[in-house]
Amino acid sequence: MEATAGDYTLTSGIVLYNKSKHTIEKKIIIKADEVTNVTVKDEVLGLATVEVVQTPTGDPIGKSTVIVIKGDNSYPLETNADGKASFYAPKGTCQVKASALGVASEVQELAVTAGVMLVWQISVLAIYTQDFSENKLPDDFKIVQGSWMVEDGHLIGESPSSTEQTRIVFGPYMTDLVYSADVSFISAVSSTRWCSIFFRAKTTGESPYYMFTIRQGATAKNGLELAFRKPDGSWDVRRTNSYKTALTIGETYKIKVAVRGDIFLYFINDELQFAATETPYSYEGIFGFHVNGARVAFDNIKIEPYDKTKYAQYELQVE
Repeated sequence: MEATAGDYTLTSGIVLYNKSKHTIEKKIIIKADEVTNVTVKDEVLGLATVEVVQTPTGDPIGKSTVIVIKGDNSYPLETNADGKASFYAPKGTCQVKASALGVASEVQELAVTAGVMLVWQISVLAIYTQDFSENKLPDDFKIVQGSWMVEDGHLIGESPSSTEQTRIVFGPYMTDLVYSADVSFISAVSSTRWCSIFFRAKTTGESPYYMFTIRQGATAKNGLELAFRKPDGSWDVRRTNSYKTALTIGETYKIKVAVRGDIFLYFINDELQFAATETPYSYEGIFGFHVNGARVAFDNIKIEPYDKTKYAQYELQVE
């Protein structure tokens, strides 16, 4: 910029993690017919960057939260898509922790030094759980179709006929995953009616998504399905199987899917039902439940990152 000769004070303001403003002032002298180059250096502030990653994979968790703790006050900062949040803080110590996918890390002490600091990494065991203990529909659950309610600590989905679809979506946006829930049929219009847990869905709940479909009469040839729903909403049943028994009305079954890339492992009560390689429509998304022609209760949802060491033996059975 151009300025007449004389004495000046340069002022710069930097916003800190707690939204307060740190001001830097520097007095300068501008001489006539000379170019004056000025460097304003602050010896008080440090620029800290915290990266939130998953345990045990080390993958960054985008759109997570870094919480800076100073005294009795906490200041949340949202990370970017790469799981990083940067902030200015005065030299000294503060405490930080991370919150991601429904859980928080341990509190760690961060020593802030002047200048640009190295990236500080916080690892979070990213497990999402929901048991409906508050007896109301959680804030992150979005009804897409049909009737959903929470009764006596269970999520209830009700579809009165085979022509009426009932869906709900929830949970974190993930790629590789292990997703389980307790499922019980309260009633069914007929033994052919079904429910499913689904995953890698759009945040709107629209297709495509991937389903573990279970009929109340699960002993039928198509009692179990490894099914996809296409982008146009039509069904894409890749594989079928029969379960050893029909699903008894009122009995609870633990349904689980473990998915890595194009590997799909489906379980009932920890017994493997499908081990398959299938080309997916997408490799990421959120989670949901689907009910058709039945009234079904869901509980004890658990979603966590895929651990290859736990599922290596099942991957050997993939067809």
